[in-house]
Amino acid sequence: RTPLMIYNFGAYAHLLLSEFHQAGGRIVIRAFHSPADLADLPERVVINCPGYAARDWWNDKSLIPIRGQTSWLPPQPDAPYALEYKGVAMISKSDGVMIQGYDMYGLGDMDGVGNSFEHADRAEAEKAITVMGDLFSRFQSRNG
Repeated sequence: RTPLMIYNFGAYAHLLLSEFHQAGGRIVIRAFHSPADLADLPERVVINCPGYAARDWWNDKSLIPIRGQTSWLPPQPDAPYALEYKGVAMISKSDGVMIQGYDMYGLGDMDGVGNSFEHADRAEAEKAITVMGDLFSRFQSRNG
């Protein structure tokens, strides 16, 4: 057993956005076609979140994709736990049970590096859930 600090992504994002607005921040959605477009902005600070598209947009080939697949199952409020097993992490949170394969292929920290696929991968999600299902199938039910 080890302590693990976790937070609720939705609630935390709401808190950050609320504080941002309270401090006078504002969100403006605007299309940029090149980095030079930023020079036309009156704001001194700009937060631009293009994700992996930044590699081409900024012409920075040092940026590499790192992909991870997160799956969500319904919340289990009576079971606050987290565990890791065979390269899969599972964390029970107030907004759901998060399951993420972080090293299912034995690549260690290199798992997901170089993978620029940006869409949900159902096969990856199902594999991670199956790994956890295999572990839990070995436990005996408290009711029987």
